[in-house]
Amino acid sequence: MTTRVVQWLRHATVCALVAVACLASTTARGQDASAYEREIDDALAAYERSAFDVACAHFRAAHRALPGPRTLRGIGMCSFELNDHVEAYRSLRAALVLSSADRPLTDAHRAHVEQLLARVEPLVAVYTDLPPRATLTVDDAPVEPEADGTVILALGEHVLVVTRDDRSVRARVQVRGGERAPLPFDRRALLADPITEPPPATQTTPTPTPAPAPLPSPAPPSQVAIVDLGTRRAPPPPEPKTFQLGGRLFASIGAWDGGAGAVGAWGPGLDLDLAFVVSDDVLVGPTASVQGAFLLDGNAASETWQWLGHDVGLALVWHVAGTPLALRGAVAFSVAWRARLADDRRRTGDAFASAGASVTLGARVYLVPRVLYVALDARGIATELGAFVGTLGVGVETPR
Repeated sequence: MTTRVVQWLRHATVCALVAVACLASTTARGQDASAYEREIDDALAAYERSAFDVACAHFRAAHRALPGPRTLRGIGMCSFELNDHVEAYRSLRAALVLSSADRPLTDAHRAHVEQLLARVEPLVAVYTDLPPRATLTVDDAPVEPEADGTVILALGEHVLVVTRDDRSVRARVQVRGGERAPLPFDRRALLADPITEPPPATQTTPTPTPAPAPLPSPAPPSQVAIVDLGTRRAPPPPEPKTFQLGGRLFASIGAWDGGAGAVGAWGPGLDLDLAFVVSDDVLVGPTASVQGAFLLDGNAASETWQWLGHDVGLALVWHVAGTPLALRGAVAFSVAWRARLADDRRRTGDAFASAGASVTLGARVYLVPRVLYVALDARGIATELGAFVGTLGVGVETPR
């Protein structure tokens, strides 16, 4: 009887300890999920206002709470915006290989990571074959190789020091981007056995030489298993914007059909664009514009013609890679009307309208990349009140 009571007490104690451990694990898991969601919200808000360094810090905190490929994607995106191409390459590549049951990369996320990684790869060098037991410093800073043994370097000139045992080899390397090769240093100088002089022959009887002790085999690289403990799906990092809005105020000068032949005129105008992103350099979307002008009537110097045109159509913008220049073309449906004004700008009647088409070709020079620009356009308007004008203006766009 006493033995059964003792066994029952043992089983009850074990069950109680297991229940306490499960409760503690569940509590910790809930706290990690709450911290993860809070950090993700802060990261997304910082990314939206282009505070990429702050966003990166919050993505890292979220990754520490609940590691997963989505947080690595966020770190890679922020690092790319901060021109930290080494960290961007490291995080984006890890995001593609790390699996997660609760927060995996969607197909759209994976495609975006692959696209961004393709842009980063030409901006770094990946070196291999660092000898076992060797340590590496780059520009006087210690560098640990990646989990696969590779070493990633950014663009520019670097000074390498490779050390093993009591030997060090110094090398200088110029990274131009896209290199995939063994680490460039003098391996023979680092790995060659030291040359020693034989001891003098002082004994007539040879003494057996003990066999050298085997060198210890290099320890296998440590592997850290990243386990995703989250149970709730958090919002993903923001996708790149697929559209942008833009507007331009301009002044025009050219030749209008004033009824009795072409006459010179000037006037202000406004363009509005909604552009959808086809690629990093090409945008296509609807455009609308309104343009006014005052025309001097060649038959009556004391009167002027007031001209107003409305265009609605489709525009294409092509950004020339590596330059602040963009080219723009537009085809639109155009409606124009005209009215005669007296010297006091009172309408004297004699107003009519016409419809047709317009074609615009021009160029933009960006003062602030993809935000503020100066534009020079040539516009042809084929209506009953036709015109050919040149315009000069200043425009702004929402950043992508």
